[in-house]
Amino acid sequence: MKVRAVIKNVPVIVLFDSGSSHNFVDHALVKKLGLPMDASVVYDVMVGDGGQIKSKGGCSAVTIKFDQYDYTSDMLSLPLGGCDVVLGVQWLRTLGPVLWDFEKLSMELWLNGVKVCLSNAKPQPLQHITSQQMGRCYKSKSEFSYGALLYAFDSVVANKEAADLTDLQQQELSKLQDSFALVFAVPTTLPPKREFDHRIPLIEGSKPPSIRPYAYGGQVTPTLILPQVTEKGLIDKDEPIAIIRRKMVKRGNVVGVDVLVHWKHHLEEDATWENYYDLKARFPDLMAKFDAASPAP
Repeated sequence: MKVRAVIKNVPVIVLFDSGSSHNFVDHALVKKLGLPMDASVVYDVMVGDGGQIKSKGGCSAVTIKFDQYDYTSDMLSLPLGGCDVVLGVQWLRTLGPVLWDFEKLSMELWLNGVKVCLSNAKPQPLQHITSQQMGRCYKSKSEFSYGALLYAFDSVVANKEAADLTDLQQQELSKLQDSFALVFAVPTTLPPKREFDHRIPLIEGSKPPSIRPYAYGGQVTPTLILPQVTEKGLIDKDEPIAIIRRKMVKRGNVVGVDVLVHWKHHLEEDATWENYYDLKARFPDLMAKFDAASPAP
């Protein structure tokens, strides 16, 4: 829940977060207000996505003024997003019993027998800025974040230009619009059906091209062999028909042998590297034949 408060006469947004163990103040606000900070107070802070960031330092005795309540506490300086201050369990445990209404986004607590109500901060009204002001915000080196709400609206420039026409020009424009009423009319239905919805004009007398889609080299012969697939649509590696190459590989502290396998019903360029000993266990007879032709290292 977020509420409005004041630090050193500057309005701030305070987030009440029971999931946060400590109190935090935005580092950009620390620099803006000139709050004294001890840069040696550095902690690793775990954020919502599970990552960790280091705090910029610690600020002592920071006073936050609510409507009916003042609170002073030490805080860690941290880059925050969406708020200026986070009050966590470090603050909540000092309150005692509280009535926290998440439907109304309000918190009621009792201090020295006096009831204090803290309610959700209402959003600030939007402010209009010029394109020059927006450009300065974009180019500034401030650590504050800015948001912009862009509006789309119909331009009235055309009507303004039409209003600036002379009487003669206005008459000519009206005559032009009347002559092509179908063109200027606002469409209310789909376009009429035409003889050709789409057409590619051809050069007169041209003939359909006859070009081979692929140019094969003299030593390349096209093949119609297609790889077999399993019921799940995966390429089925039937059995090896040749060992193209071998190489020594190191996996951890163990040295092994990998072989480049040409599979049955597959092209040679589709050969894959496999573990030699796994293949020998699966195809002992074939691997013995291959080893006889080319002994394993």
